Amino acid sequence: MGYRWLRIVLVTVAFVAAIAVWVWTGFVRQAQAALNGNPVVLEHIGRIDQIASDWKGTNEAEGEDVFAFRVSGKKGSGLVVAEFKTVDADTEELRGGWLTLLSGEKFQLK
Repeated sequence: MGYRWLRIVLVTVAFVAAIAVWVWTGFVRQAQAALNGNPVVLEHIGRIDQIASDWKGTNEAEGEDVFAFRVSGKKGSGLVVAEFKTVDADTEELRGGWLTLLSGEKFQLK
C-alpha cells in the first residue's frame, strides 16, 4: 500500500515537471522569434540558429521580466540579456536589453 502512494507522488511530480518544461520551451521559442526580428541581433548574430537559457545571467539580471540567453547564428555568438513582455499566448515582445558578443563588444537592443 505504501508504494502506491509513492507512485502517485512520482507520477504527479513528473507530470508537473513536464508541463513546466513545455511552458519554458514555448517561451524560449517566442523569445527567439522576437530576437530574430531585432536589427542589432540580425546584424551581429544573423538569424539565431541556437539559443540556450543562461540561468546564471538570468539570476544576476535586474528586473522581473529580464532573461539571459546564449545565442549563435551564422555571423557570430554572444549573450543576450533582455526584457520580454508577453503580448499573448503565442507572442513575446522584446522591450530592450543588451547583446554582448564573444569578443566583448556590447550593443544595445532597440
